[in-house]
Amino acid sequence: MNNLRPDFDALVIDSSFTDDSLVSKLRMMDLSDIEQLKVTNGDLTQFKLPQDIVFPKLTSCYFISNSTRPFYVPRRPDIVTDRDSGKLAEIDVDLATSFPLIEVLTITQCTKLSRVELFHGKDSEKLATLNVSKSFDSFKAFSQFLNQALDHSPNLKDLHGSWFTFKDAHKNVLEISLDKCPQLDVIFFQNIGAFSSVLLHSTATHQVKRLSFQQTTGLKSIQLDPTITIEDSLTIGDYRGETRLQTDISAFTACKSITLSGRSWKVFNFENVKFENLLQLSILRSSPIVNTESQVYVYDKEGEYGKDEALEIQDSIIRTLGHDENFPSLNLLTSEFVQDVDLFVDLLNKLPTLLVSFDVWDKTNTKPFELCKPTKLDRLNIENGQYPLIKISNQDSLDEISINCLPKCASIEISNCSTLSLVEIYSIEEKCSISFKNCPELAEIRLEKVEHIESLDIDESCKYLEELVIENGKPFNMKIPRSVLDNLRLVSLGEIDELSASFSNATTIDIFSESSLKTLELQNTKELKELYVKGFPTTFTMADTTKLEHVTASEGSSVYGHFKNILALTDTKNPLKNHSIIDIVRDDLTEAGCFYGGKIYQNGDEKYCQFEGDRNCPICLEELAEECIILSCGHPLHDDCLKELSRDSTYCPLCNSKLWGQSFELKVF
Repeated sequence: MNNLRPDFDALVIDSSFTDDSLVSKLRMMDLSDIEQLKVTNGDLTQFKLPQDIVFPKLTSCYFISNSTRPFYVPRRPDIVTDRDSGKLAEIDVDLATSFPLIEVLTITQCTKLSRVELFHGKDSEKLATLNVSKSFDSFKAFSQFLNQALDHSPNLKDLHGSWFTFKDAHKNVLEISLDKCPQLDVIFFQNIGAFSSVLLHSTATHQVKRLSFQQTTGLKSIQLDPTITIEDSLTIGDYRGETRLQTDISAFTACKSITLSGRSWKVFNFENVKFENLLQLSILRSSPIVNTESQVYVYDKEGEYGKDEALEIQDSIIRTLGHDENFPSLNLLTSEFVQDVDLFVDLLNKLPTLLVSFDVWDKTNTKPFELCKPTKLDRLNIENGQYPLIKISNQDSLDEISINCLPKCASIEISNCSTLSLVEIYSIEEKCSISFKNCPELAEIRLEKVEHIESLDIDESCKYLEELVIENGKPFNMKIPRSVLDNLRLVSLGEIDELSASFSNATTIDIFSESSLKTLELQNTKELKELYVKGFPTTFTMADTTKLEHVTASEGSSVYGHFKNILALTDTKNPLKNHSIIDIVRDDLTEAGCFYGGKIYQNGDEKYCQFEGDRNCPICLEELAEECIILSCGHPLHDDCLKELSRDSTYCPLCNSKLWGQSFELKVF
């Protein structure tokens, strides 16, 4: 047994390998076709390969001490257990000899690593991606490994590092030399509490495509040699607003995307510099960090911006965007410093690009957000503010609105938006009323985690609305014209008292109302395919189930009982029973109905049919001789033809009716 997955040429070094048996077991295996190696045994203390063990086709290698949770963050990051990190302390492999074609190397959750020797003075010619996460026991061990990798990987393109919390952390200087890896164009680090500064060196001109440092704790500076430029994307997402990028602004004027903290933004003079290629600009407050108790990303108040400082940064952004000739390609602006939206709108309207997106993420804003001036915005995203009112109107270019994570917002009013097609509202913590007026192109409304919604008002202009999703925690006042409801294709509602309406276009209806639902009357459901009702309505009616395929209902509810009875009745009718074909009607036969082409007769449980004309099967066009199947729609065909047909379709090819009549699937919650 060589631990190979049958569908993939991968070898897993699992618990069946030990420090003592590793080499001997590998020597017994055929390694000639292995393309991927995963070292997942957390009990190994060393992984050392002699040079006679060769994986000639290996392209990727992963050292993952916790294979089920490779990027798991423990509840107490300062306390690391063997279960979290494994015991691996040493890796010694001659990549050039043993893994000559390796392209990707990943080391993660190996926090006891003190020595890694992979090069032995030789270059790894194919190594292109190096990813290190939550590994090494000290900064010294990590830096020695990284320096060797940079010195002996001439074709390295991607360098990724994350979750460095060494025992000798916080005052280290990480130096990255690009001289011997001229192809390196992606440098990405996040959640690094082990470095106080990062220095990027290059004696020759070096173009980096993407440079990103995110969720930095304790990192004071990132310094670039004057020879280094960034061509595509720059992200400095600092924590506590303390990380500074030390380079000339000319180093990143060619970027397509720039993300900086407000304080980093202030360091550079953007006002008199042209960004010819810039598509996306983001100016943010403190980046989120992982809370050690809840294990979720949170914002820490330490390093927060005061009101005066925030206004100063807003004014700087406005002055900079005032030089619209310097941003000929800008189409997405994200700002966490928006106290006056009208000032930004005036500037965005001057930008030469046709499609503009505006992300407003100012969690300190407590004023009403009113976007009533006509703009050329294509997309608007509002997050984190504490707005008493959001009012959006008079927009003839706006296509999408997204409103997320608001601690409070009493009212959201959207009106006179002639091109608006999608509105997504996610997580409003307090009571809120929402209305849509004169939005004739609105096709989708998604209101998720709006537990305390008090009212929803949609007027008749929204006649093309197809999807309505509401995740609410208690019944609310819902004013929706019947004509709008009748056009919906997807309906998903939370707690409601009653629903009685026509849904002639709906294919899916979801109702999740366990405690409040009393009446559920679904009319004209001729297109309905899926129905989910989690609740116990006292009254339930639904007449048309022609196309129904799936029903899920609460066990013991009237909904479940209704459809269980339908299935029982369908079973009794047994519409697809074989019929014997007869030429002469015997005296003991009783007429039981008709079908396309003749009449049906019965004697007890036995079914017979007599053709009055053509008796060819509509599928194979051959004669129906002794027996045939008569579908619920009345069309006859061979049993074998039915089996062949049902592999690809559940509908009659002549009239598009269901082959089995009421053959939906019934499940319980």
